[in-house]
Amino acid sequence: MRKNYETYSVFTPSQPAELTFVDREQVNKQLVDSIRTPGRQLVIFGFSGSGKTTLINNKLNQLYSEVIESQCTKGTTIDQLKLEAFDALDKYYISEVSNTNGSEISASLKSVYAEIRAASKVQKGEKYTRVVPLQLTDKRLAEFIGESNACWKIEDFHKVGKEHKQRLAQIMKVFMDTSQVYKTTKIIAIGAVGTGKEIVEYDNEMSERISEIFVPLMSPKELENIITKGEKLLNVHFPKYLKNKIIAYSNGLGAICHQLCLSMCTNNNIYETAESRHKFLETDLDLSIEDYLNQKYATLKSAYEKATKTSKKSKYGTKEILKAIIRLNKSEVSSEEILDELRNDIHDYPSNTLTTYLNHLTSIDREEVLRVNADSKEYFFSNPFQKAYMELKFSKEKQTKAVGSVQISANELFSLIAARQQFENDFDDSDEIFQHNYDLSDL
Repeated sequence: MRKNYETYSVFTPSQPAELTFVDREQVNKQLVDSIRTPGRQLVIFGFSGSGKTTLINNKLNQLYSEVIESQCTKGTTIDQLKLEAFDALDKYYISEVSNTNGSEISASLKSVYAEIRAASKVQKGEKYTRVVPLQLTDKRLAEFIGESNACWKIEDFHKVGKEHKQRLAQIMKVFMDTSQVYKTTKIIAIGAVGTGKEIVEYDNEMSERISEIFVPLMSPKELENIITKGEKLLNVHFPKYLKNKIIAYSNGLGAICHQLCLSMCTNNNIYETAESRHKFLETDLDLSIEDYLNQKYATLKSAYEKATKTSKKSKYGTKEILKAIIRLNKSEVSSEEILDELRNDIHDYPSNTLTTYLNHLTSIDREEVLRVNADSKEYFFSNPFQKAYMELKFSKEKQTKAVGSVQISANELFSLIAARQQFENDFDDSDEIFQHNYDLSDL
């Protein structure tokens, strides 16, 4: 008898994948070795949507019985992170729950924990304000986590301020020293590109004690494996040419792959494993893309505004660079090609200005609208739909002189993409998709 699976549990664009988890051979050994090495602290970094959280969650589930989790947002402080981690230990130190691996928390440490917990609340009027008591030192927190046989995972660490990154570097050093007693105790910080280098810059002693692990964009084969696993679980069929198109649109981002597949299923009322095998059609993918654009329109618009925002003091801006890349009409372009294209309009465009803005456009502050191929050092749009949005935006700006009157809709954006369906024949060769980085310039 076929086992039933919920569609929303198979294709998970907004959550780490479990049923369709794909092991990342390129980083798997480095990640596992670093987790198993006593005292080794980890910084996992990569582009948004590259699958960092999915990968680390699955590995930690295999190697740890317990994980203390913290989530950073803009404005998060180290004190807040310490208190969150401290609170998460309640089930070991306050309640009578013991570790799943059978180890017991010492009575003396439980007593210390209870004292610190009481001291972490200071009453002001009718409200309680949380404070970090003096007794909750970095060393004591490391001991509490170590006694629980857990590790501390910190998500989106790139969002915290400089001073708090400096503090984390110091805390990592304490956790490293504590590993002499608690061998599995460590901090795993997950963030955007450059996070690991920041930690080392703040404390040079950590350079040999931190594993900086880069999680690359998903390969076409890895994306195909997501689709193939989903097919088997839900008893559906994505023809090869549709798989290739989904891979092309996903552009290395597992989240987009999951979203397109999920929409194709739910648009056909497939909310769990189908009784009879369902085969998807070209029109299913078209409707899925339209759904994606309607859902992500505000996000695309916001990313465009952040990417093209320029100081009034600047003579040049990022918009000219993005226009030049679109005009080049290639899947990847070098900085030299971009500069040549820019100088067709601006003869004296400075190369150092281009370098500065390209760094901006690949940063989290500009929504990482561009990415860099680590091998070729060439640039490409991180999201093909973002490229299409910008192309249409620039085109409409050219048609009007009234500032602020340029408006585009998700329907217009979908129409632009739909008008480029002539690229279908490019995917007749099933191996071709695995040899190129396709984006909408190839349509």
